[in-house]
Amino acid sequence: MMLNELRDGDPLQATLREAQREVLEQEIFSLLIRDASILPTSSVRVAERLLVVEATQDTEIRFELVRLRVTFRLS
Repeated sequence: MMLNELRDGDPLQATLREAQREVLEQEIFSLLIRDASILPTSSVRVAERLLVVEATQDTEIRFELVRLRVTFRLS
């Protein structure tokens, strides 16, 4: 079966879409980390799935890469 032959209701199609979404989110998160690290006036803390930018003395901007749980039921 070719990838473009998968139907929208197919569990494999949903799994592929979720994998694509996760890769895209990881790429965006990597870009955020890269760009935040070159900000001249901000303090940046990075963990595996968390980026914290201290925008001002009393303000933090937090980006967290969270994993969504998707459940499929086959019948």
